[in-house]
Amino acid sequence: MTKQLSIPGKFIVLEGLDGAGTTTQCERLTAWGQQQGFHTIATREPTDNAWGRQARRALRGELPLSPLALAFTFMADRAHHVGILAQQSQPENSLIVSDRYLFSYLAYQQIDAAKPLDWFIETAQPLPLPDLTIYVKVPAERCVERMQTGRTQIERFERLATLQQVEAAYERVFAAYDARCKIAWIDGDRSVEAVEADVIQAVQAMLSNS
Repeated sequence: MTKQLSIPGKFIVLEGLDGAGTTTQCERLTAWGQQQGFHTIATREPTDNAWGRQARRALRGELPLSPLALAFTFMADRAHHVGILAQQSQPENSLIVSDRYLFSYLAYQQIDAAKPLDWFIETAQPLPLPDLTIYVKVPAERCVERMQTGRTQIERFERLATLQQVEAAYERVFAAYDARCKIAWIDGDRSVEAVEADVIQAVQAMLSNS
């Protein structure tokens, strides 16, 4: 039987479509946590370790990986990532803020690797769930508009038809996990400051109920 891993501190994950602004909100939440006196760690997936770098190369089209091979690369990257976080000794007032985690994998790989959601959920059994998942909801059409003005290279999933499928896949994932973990939905199609205020409010509510 595989041992269930756990991450010390409060584990907060921001999720959303490509172009939803999760990276910006992670940076702002990390800064807020530090200002509030929390021992705050910023992380992301794919990571910067060897598996994560391979995944990023595949996303940019620099490494030809089949959909299933990419899914397994993401799995390996996440297993390594969680193993490192689980082994670290953190103060009680730690906040671990991650730009994407398990639910991104479940949503995107349903579409790319064409496996049923239950298959992906089974592969993720040993992994800890976040204390709070914040989904920054931005329509796929709006995400594409943002990326067209802010990026010079389009990655593997950053096309309208794909993002529309992923948008629906996220809803299936959250429905499957709704009774198992805290998920906050935030309207991300507003100013950065307005989204940040709601992100912080969701984190404060989670902390006060802990």
